[in-house]
Amino acid sequence: MKDKIKEYFIEASRHLKIADHIIYITYPLVNEKRLLLKVLEELSKSIDYAIKAIVRFETKNKLESNEIFYLDYSKKYLNEEELKIVKQINELNNRHKDSAIEFPKKEKIIIMADNLDIHALDINTLKTYYMFIKNFILKTRNIILNNPL
Repeated sequence: MKDKIKEYFIEASRHLKIADHIIYITYPLVNEKRLLLKVLEELSKSIDYAIKAIVRFETKNKLESNEIFYLDYSKKYLNEEELKIVKQINELNNRHKDSAIEFPKKEKIIIMADNLDIHALDINTLKTYYMFIKNFILKTRNIILNNPL
């Protein structure tokens, strides 16, 4: 595996470990709802690095654009359901970055956009996303390791 591709997988794993720690250790201990947003950010970063590794591998170390992944390689690595989850995570993270206001409500954190469009995020949803991303990274890493450049 080329060095840059390996670096991307290391970064994807690092962000996944941070999300894991927050989900299973920090959040249950402090029960601070804003940590859910940090988990979302870490999961999104993990996906981004995994996608960069895939694109770099598929283009023989020439390109790193996430758009190329969605246009050319997503069907090779993800089925329709998985692709929908990846887009959903990235969309939620973008809404979080652009949101006018975020506030905790019961066991959720509410993300409100400028147009008053709201999205709720809870720990169970993030656990589901986490397990998906973990499997996605393992699957793609195995594909790339078994098919060297």
